[in-house]
Amino acid sequence: MSTYYVKQKVLSLFDRFTIKDAQGIDCYMVEGEWSLMKSLYLKDMNGVELAHIKGKLSFRPTFEIYQDGVHNATLRQEFTLFKNKLSVEGPNWDIIGNWISSEFDITDMDGGSHAHISRELMTWGDSYRIDMAPGEPEILLLAIVIAIDAVLEIQRAARS
Repeated sequence: MSTYYVKQKVLSLFDRFTIKDAQGIDCYMVEGEWSLMKSLYLKDMNGVELAHIKGKLSFRPTFEIYQDGVHNATLRQEFTLFKNKLSVEGPNWDIIGNWISSEFDITDMDGGSHAHISRELMTWGDSYRIDMAPGEPEILLLAIVIAIDAVLEIQRAARS
């Protein structure tokens, strides 16, 4: 199992943060930009782009994930009556969990688990722990976690 930590910096004018491994070593960086919609870039520590997470104009929060210029997945908030649900088109995964405490599981249609995401409490800023099952597509899963955080940010902004 691989474990990563995503921690955004509070009071930053730009989306810029690192992703650390279980030993606390910086493995990846994320840089963002605003245009008409939010765009985020997952890069290695040398600045090489590994994934582009691109916000899409839509009635519901939607982010497309590209790797090497190829569209690999679309994360979309689904309409449900009483709870939030996200789906990941491409690999056909669901993101289920508790939106209040920010505990999520990324599962496939057969119920197999790909990753567990938990928001770290009592931290300054948004911090997430990602536990990935062995052999999972690491970059794609990290890009999905970044997109989940962007959806949560949109929801917080809509409530305030």
